Amino acid sequence: VKNAKSVALLPDSFSSPYPGQQTSIRNLSKAMLYRTNLEYVERPASVESGIKGSVQFERMRSDAKEERDSSGQLLQRKYIFEPIESITAEYIVRPKVITIEDSNKSGLGGAEIEVYRREDNKLISRVRYFWSNRLFESCPEKVNRGSYPYHFITESLGMKNN
Repeated sequence: VKNAKSVALLPDSFSSPYPGQQTSIRNLSKAMLYRTNLEYVERPASVESGIKGSVQFERMRSDAKEERDSSGQLLQRKYIFEPIESITAEYIVRPKVITIEDSNKSGLGGAEIEVYRREDNKLISRVRYFWSNRLFESCPEKVNRGSYPYHFITESLGMKNN
């Protein structure tokens, strides 16, 4: 895949090797719009947009207007939210938790991310990753460095980082 222009992130979080933490769709959406050439991200309707409850999904775009201080430092990036009835993005990303018996006791965890082309539901890319909270190790190793879902998705979809 080269230069995807739109992606849907479903459902609403990605598993993380850090106990009690998840990579939120909110943060992942913002990172993808800020750092890549994506035109928009579709996701479940959120409290952030004020759309939750009125429709099932929303489209999030980066507003061209940015607030900067006198030195040019970015203070705030604005986003535009549109209510949508159904997913229309080119690709759909679906995370899943991998169930590991006695994971609380062992400190072991795992997750899977699948990327599908929406028009024909073809699986484009899949990764399974695992971690040990007791040993502070993961497979692949870069999972423990944080933002693994972001890097896997952008690499799978050929998105250029700005």
